Amino acid sequence: MPLLEVGTRPRGRLKVFVRAQLPLLVGTLFVAGVAALPTPVEFGSPLLLGGLAIVLLASLLVLVVPWERLPPIAMIGIPLVDVVGVAFIRAELFPVLPSSGMLTIFPVLWLAFAFGRRGIAVAVLSTVFISSFFFVYRQSWPADLVDWANVVTLPVLIVGVALVVNFAAAQLRRNRGRLVEANEALTEALARSQDETLLSRAILDTVSTAVAFFDGSNRLTLSNQQARDFAELAGFDLGAAEYSGDRVLSADRTSPIPPEEQIVPRALRGETLLEHVEWVGPPDRQRAMVAASSRVHRADGELLGTVIVAYDITELAHAIEIREEFLSTVSHELRTPLTNVTGYLELLVDALEEPGPPATPGAVDPVARGYLDVVARNAELLRTRIDELLAATETTLPPVKRPTDLTELLRGAATAARRVADGKNQTVELRQHTEEECVVELDPDRIGRALREVVDNAVKFSAPGTTIGISHDCSDGRATISVSDQGVGMGRAEQSRIFDRFYRTPYARRQAVQGFGLGLTLARSIVASHDGSISVQSAPDTGTTMTITLPHTT
Repeated sequence: MPLLEVGTRPRGRLKVFVRAQLPLLVGTLFVAGVAALPTPVEFGSPLLLGGLAIVLLASLLVLVVPWERLPPIAMIGIPLVDVVGVAFIRAELFPVLPSSGMLTIFPVLWLAFAFGRRGIAVAVLSTVFISSFFFVYRQSWPADLVDWANVVTLPVLIVGVALVVNFAAAQLRRNRGRLVEANEALTEALARSQDETLLSRAILDTVSTAVAFFDGSNRLTLSNQQARDFAELAGFDLGAAEYSGDRVLSADRTSPIPPEEQIVPRALRGETLLEHVEWVGPPDRQRAMVAASSRVHRADGELLGTVIVAYDITELAHAIEIREEFLSTVSHELRTPLTNVTGYLELLVDALEEPGPPATPGAVDPVARGYLDVVARNAELLRTRIDELLAATETTLPPVKRPTDLTELLRGAATAARRVADGKNQTVELRQHTEEECVVELDPDRIGRALREVVDNAVKFSAPGTTIGISHDCSDGRATISVSDQGVGMGRAEQSRIFDRFYRTPYARRQAVQGFGLGLTLARSIVASHDGSISVQSAPDTGTTMTITLPHTT
């Protein structure tokens, strides 16, 4: 037991001496002091002095023998030596001082407490030895039952106490074992937790993502250097109570964002942020970031805290800006000479159609006219493509909304699509789910452009002789427009990229279908500017359905 174990250091001997041997030594000295008083027994009795010497010797052995280097069972010799000393003292003093037999309890308890079942067996034999040694020394045996009762009472009681102590010691050993196991498990869990903390910290400081965690009381408990750098650029200390700065602009890089609408205050209010873009920092060090936030709850629903993650997208934003500038520049540079080409082409056609001098016929050469028509068609096609490029750079313009009859808008898109569909023997049907007028607050020019792009796409990828259906429905506070075709359809991989700028499906590339891959991108941007959405449902060889959903507030 730890109470009576030496341990691994010499200092442990002193602890064992104080806890196990000192009580017997003090009791023995007390009995010796009583024996020194005038009694029928001479204090100088060799047996009494021998018992005292044995107890003193055992006490000395406890202190000087290097028990920490020996097996724990080796120390059982000390209480056995004490038993011999107690037997000598009791044999001499019992007739005049019966309580001297109580010294027996000290070595017996030590045996029972510290040495388990073997200690109990030795303790029983020790009490028998102490009781019987008196009669051997006196050379007289009990004469009647009373004498025998006096002989066995003390050993029996002491053995009973020893058994109780042994049971208690066993329970303590079991409890200690459980505590040791629990402590080891706790130590291991603590070590794992510390390792995980170190690993998490290393990961947070390694990744190029800003991460911050606030507890349920909106106090910062975890952040990495990237998060602190973003906060410093924005103009505030991430560890301070106010989590907003004065150097924060919206995605347009022009409009300041009020403190209460910045990332951290919104997240701490419980808003879930997704792809929230901000520009932070002074003009010479501005960085763009996109942030997301989420609240973390325990299993019982209690709020644990809020986590905010932000990514530096400055390089991406600059790349997009350069791309937009490039598209705009190229489109304008191409459109100017093309305008001159088409203008002079019209003048040339007009000149050829005017009546010539009397010596020349006024009719235009059919071959030359055919060549001019080809040039005109291709010039118009080229202008259309340039217009698409220009439109792709203008999708961020805010819509100019006004009440618009959606049916008339769809009718115009269908009429425009029939010019191409008729040449492919296709049918463009306008289907109306309700006879009621559907008036929606929108920008008719831009939504009309989006509808034309979607319908033209359906015509372009549908086989001759098929039908393109256009339908709409205004109910439940929204307007829904569906354009379905019986074309080649798309797989999942194609659908995931169909709205990407400049994306062209493998079918479009194989069949050399004309276009830049900007039509659906433009349509989605226009619909998004109206707080709407556009989705696609398709499968290979089963056709495609594009659905546009707009808020219906009028």
